[in-house]
Amino acid sequence: MSFKDATVVVTGGGRGIGLAIANHLAARGAAVIICDIDDEIGQKAAAGLASEHSIKAIYVHCDVTSKKDVIALCDKAKAETGRLDYMVNNAGICPPTPWQQVTPEEWDRVLAVNLKGVFLFCQVAGPMMIEQGGGSILNMASISGRTARAVPPHYSSSKAAVIGLTKNFATYLAPKVRVNAIAPGPVKSDMTDAMPRELLEAISAKSLLGGISLPEDIAEAAGFLLSPVTARHITGMALDVNAGQFMD
Repeated sequence: MSFKDATVVVTGGGRGIGLAIANHLAARGAAVIICDIDDEIGQKAAAGLASEHSIKAIYVHCDVTSKKDVIALCDKAKAETGRLDYMVNNAGICPPTPWQQVTPEEWDRVLAVNLKGVFLFCQVAGPMMIEQGGGSILNMASISGRTARAVPPHYSSSKAAVIGLTKNFATYLAPKVRVNAIAPGPVKSDMTDAMPRELLEAISAKSLLGGISLPEDIAEAAGFLLSPVTARHITGMALDVNAGQFMD
């Protein structure tokens, strides 16, 4: 798969799954716009991608819950490269609050970042892609939005809604723009590294393929769904990448 001469925006691209996706696309020639709210890791990620892959990579501070910021980011991407071909809505939060203690304010914050942010970028980037002739949007859902999991209710609710929103925008933006989602299972991250060994072993035991996924596993799936070659006729899909922990 080649993404040469294309531009991709990756929200939450400074680390983890977002950075793995950005790296995967940069290695295949894409110019990358990293969006994050942590300026230090965002700038470091963009500089690393530019140096390693000899492509254009810039960092833009963006609050995904602000339509003003979202518009500014998409305009910046087009101004810097002349195009906006791919949008990866990866930014998300998951406070580990027990369900009994979730406040209305925390509920609103999680839904704003995980769901409203996806909506805003689809709403803003979608028409820009249609105007230039086409594009592809990828939204990050979760196994927690597909089946019952022992996770905070605001997180699982937001991710279930992302899957519904993906189908909405696949309908709204067709035929020029494809919109899909990935629903990862547990992925190696700072969060899983901090888990008690017994809990991580229990999670891994549910995997039919052994262990938990790596960010690169999600990046490979992202490249497949974004590409107009490998996924030319796929839209409105939520692809499960969870080593068999959930099968639809």
